[in-house]
Amino acid sequence: MIRPLFAEYPSLSFFTPDTLDTVMFGDCIKVDFSFNPAATSKDVYLPTSSYWLDLYKFELVYVDDGQTSVTMNYPLTHPIAL
Repeated sequence: MIRPLFAEYPSLSFFTPDTLDTVMFGDCIKVDFSFNPAATSKDVYLPTSSYWLDLYKFELVYVDDGQTSVTMNYPLTHPIAL
């Protein structure tokens, strides 16, 4: 089932920064899109105190307490999938 990020995390609103172009596949795969062809990085919203796996680089991404986003570099050939 595909749904917007704020449907999985009710504490977010539709207007939370870095979440408007994010969708969830099921309950564990988060995909962020960028619609700017010149972009090479993006601020990605992640819940605090959580671990995520970058599905393209197979690297663990950790979000510290109090931090709500992390900047991720990516090529234009794929979206950011966590």
